[in-house]
Amino acid sequence: MGDAAAAAALLQRSLEIDPNGSFAKVGAAIQAAQAGRINEARKLYKDAVAADPANPANLRALALFYEEYGSQHDEAIIASRKALALDPLNSQIANSLITPYAHLGDVDQAVYWLDRYNQTSLAPDKTHPLIQNIKNPEGQLQRALDRLENNQQRQGLDLWLLLKHDIATGQPEKSLARYQVTYPQFFVEDPVVTGQNFANAKDAAWALFACGFREQGLKLIDRAIRVIESMEVKRKPLSFRAQMYAVAELEPEAIAAINDLFNGGGSVISVLRRDEFNSLKDNPEFQAIAAREEAKLQAQRDRIEAMEAAGELAPIPPLPEKQEAKP
Repeated sequence: MGDAAAAAALLQRSLEIDPNGSFAKVGAAIQAAQAGRINEARKLYKDAVAADPANPANLRALALFYEEYGSQHDEAIIASRKALALDPLNSQIANSLITPYAHLGDVDQAVYWLDRYNQTSLAPDKTHPLIQNIKNPEGQLQRALDRLENNQQRQGLDLWLLLKHDIATGQPEKSLARYQVTYPQFFVEDPVVTGQNFANAKDAAWALFACGFREQGLKLIDRAIRVIESMEVKRKPLSFRAQMYAVAELEPEAIAAINDLFNGGGSVISVLRRDEFNSLKDNPEFQAIAAREEAKLQAQRDRIEAMEAAGELAPIPPLPEKQEAKP
């Protein structure tokens, strides 16, 4: 009886805090998505929005889901624009519009939303890695070098940017030396790979393969894949598993891993464009998958452009004019 009474009291308290249950639905959706139950997560997010349509947080959560787990950039934009109409000064909603527009190739819109984020955020960021990589890749590389030399943050991203450049210019040994210094645990007899560094292990193995150290690279890839397969969060690591097989030039395994991503309920075109998949570019099955996904992306572009032209997207609320400081 005591447990039942406690449960009833907890239910009553949850109803007082969240009378329509939308907060609980979002929490359940996050858990479902992380467990790889993408269709279930999508329904829960939509249910949360339906339960409390005036809550911009629910709409933004739905937008982030579309972007992260389905590469449905058009749906992410639609949901974020609705959220912004409800909360025009929310910098995080503006931030959530940067990536989908960039992935659709509309850099001008992505830059607009970065500017709006900076105007409304308490911690402005004058750069965005995705935008900078499109607009100024050479500058992005130089900034990566500068940060590494000054021991600043974003070390993993910077090493990856430089690795891509070094492989493309025929000097992978430069990146291999950086990884050996930064992640010595990958270059021992029994490599140490965890749930926190498996992405870095993929990149270090890529450097090994590029330098001709195939056996050592395969050992590192094998350890990283075992870590991924032991994780409870399924979908995002699966994209890394596909990349690992691709850099190892294990084509059947890479194609199978890509298909596993589709089975999770989403598009993976942003993954397929990565340089890690260059070894598969001549593979007919890979080409068919990429062509299918590019067609989906073009359809998303066309849809957003048509909706914008027809006034069907939620209007962008103007920001209040800044008040001049009094002398």
